[in-house]
Parts: sequence; structure tokens; C-alpha cells
Amino acid sequence: MRASRRNRKNKQEVPVMAANRDSYDRRNARGDYPSDGAGSYARRSGGLSQKEKGKIVNVGAWGLLALILLLGVILAIGVLVHNCSGFDTPGPGGTVAKDKVTFGNLSVTAADAQKGALALSNKLNSFATNDSDPSLVDMYDYRSKMHSGAKPYKLSGMTAMMNKEAFAAMDNMLTACAGTTGCDDVTVRLAYVTAAEAKDSNVARSLRTNAEDYKTGMGCDLLIYTDEGQSQKLASNATVMAWLEQNAARYGFVVRYPADKAEKTGVAEYTEYYRYVGVPHATYMKANNLCLEEYLVLLRTYTSKDRLSIQALDGKTYEVYYCAVAGDGSISCPTNYNYTVSGTNEGGVVVTIDRSVVANQPIYTDNAQSATEPATVPASVSDSQTTP
Repeated sequence: MRASRRNRKNKQEVPVMAANRDSYDRRNARGDYPSDGAGSYARRSGGLSQKEKGKIVNVGAWGLLALILLLGVILAIGVLVHNCSGFDTPGPGGTVAKDKVTFGNLSVTAADAQKGALALSNKLNSFATNDSDPSLVDMYDYRSKMHSGAKPYKLSGMTAMMNKEAFAAMDNMLTACAGTTGCDDVTVRLAYVTAAEAKDSNVARSLRTNAEDYKTGMGCDLLIYTDEGQSQKLASNATVMAWLEQNAARYGFVVRYPADKAEKTGVAEYTEYYRYVGVPHATYMKANNLCLEEYLVLLRTYTSKDRLSIQALDGKTYEVYYCAVAGDGSISCPTNYNYTVSGTNEGGVVVTIDRSVVANQPIYTDNAQSATEPATVPASVSDSQTTP
């Protein structure tokens, strides 16, 4: 028996098997086919309605957005963890090498914190002199060993000793200066002043008021002394002054008492006095117009986990940080990079890491190693190097 249904569009009878009608009724009871509201049924064609497709698109879009947000959170956490590690935090003026620095402990004494290339000596920080300090060398003997023939600079004879590392750098600098400018009249007038020399009236008259740095043995006073026996200020030779202004930092020297820093140093303009601090520190101090007092204040804000990075004039990258020292104790020092340690004479030490080359052998920072025996000594800088 056949039944019929009207095609609404063509208005013609379409035969439908009764059995199929029963099948429609049973499936509709289960919700397989939607009703058109008039007792008839429209069978699904296997596709999705526009509403259902819209829902799927919305779900997909939200899922993609959630995935992007999740990846962003993961990345942010990774950056946060990296920065919080403190081992590769860059400071002003430079970048940081990729390799991590590992740390160990180095024993230091209160005496270690009072001497070194960054030791401060002024009216507020008395420096304990020691004429028998093994780091002091006779400048005449050293110059004779380095220059058997004509001497590229002169010594006044007023003082005879200077810190070995500082004088080696000074010898390199004045030798290069003479080779470039043709002037061998630059003279080291004053350096470390011994207790006996301090009693000499000629020496005493030569000491600038409040200029206490000569006690460290790290600096020297320069002048021009001609072959005709004429003594002149360093500034009288404009060529030499210009060369020193441009190149002193490359050898680790800064003007200890700049004209515009009298309020900080306690000393009026004394631009003939050059102080050795090491190449990385001289680089940073010159670039940022800092005297030693200001630079040490800055360094106290850096720790082993948050280090000052310096791209120095010798082409190397250094990282610097400060450690307070209260009596005898220990500080954090690298075990896989070369480094130096200098006291500040203000209750702490400054650690300077050479990040250019990983140490070939582990550096054991145990109680057997002294803070005054650095793993490496800064090399001199050749005249061929240019300012970055």
C-alpha cells in the first residue's frame, strides 16, 4: 500500500512507501529526524546546520587562542626563571657571555679588603702603608730590566717604588707614548712615598694637599723634564697630553683627581696624577666620567647574581661585582673563569671576571687560595687597538 506526500515546491505528489513512513516515525521518536512542525519530517542529509558549523568554528578559535596563551605563559616562565638565576644578567655598558658562571667560596681576610688596584685612599679612608710590601718594586731596577738601551721615559729620583702591576702598565704606556709622540721627556716625579721619603722636605712640598693616593703605590705624578734640565708641567706638551687623554684607559689608568670632581675627591684639579685601576675599570670610569669614589659607590650595588658587564678597551668582556667583607671570611668567586680580586679599603672587595675565555682548568676557590693572588694578571694593551 502506498501513501503520498506533497512536494511543497513543485506541488506534486511524491510516493512514499508506508514502511518508510513507519521508519520515519520510529526514528523521529528517537530524535533522529527533526520535525517541520506540521507532522512531516525532513531527513538529515549527513551535513551540519549553519548554527552547528558556527559553534564548531567558535570552539576551534577559542582553542587556538588558548594554545597561544599557554605557549606565551610557558615562554614567560622560562624568561623569568632565566633572569632570576642571576648568572647572566647584563649591566650597563655591555653584554654577557652565554656560558654560565659557576661559583665557589674563596677565603679572604680583613687585610685583603684593604689593598688592591681599586683600594681607596683619601681623607675619609686612611690607607695603611707598608714599605716592605712585596708588591712594591724599585722603578729604576724594573726600567733597567725592560730597557737596556735608551730609556723611553725618565724617573725623578724623589721616590723609587711603585706597585709592580701598576708600574708594569705604566712602563708599557709611557713606552708607547714615546714611540708615538717622539717625546721621551715624560718623567715619573712621585709614586709610592715611603715613611722616610715623607720626611724629606722636598718630597713633602711636592705632595698635593689631601692627595692621599700616593700611599697605595698604584699611582704616579707625571711631568715633563727636558734634556736641558727644565722642569715643566705635563700640560706644557699638548701632543703628550692628547695621547694620554686618548690612550691612558687602554693601559688601565685614569686621572685620579679630575678638575670637575673636587667635591667628590676632596682634591682640587690635579690632572698630572694617574692612577692604575685596571683596563676594565678604567674603560668604564672614563666612558661614564666617574672618579674612583663614584665608581666604588656604583660597584656596591652589584652582586655575584647581578653583575656589571663591561666591554673593555682590550677587546674583552668583563663582569664585576662587590662583596662586603667583615673581618676574615669567604666570598663567592668563579670556578670556571679567570678573575681578579681587589680590596676597596672601604670594607669590601671587588671581583672582576674575565668572560672572554673559559679557564682551561677548574679554579679551586678554597681556603688554600689567597684573594691577593688572582688567577690572572691583566695584559697590557697594544697601540694598534682602537676604541670600540
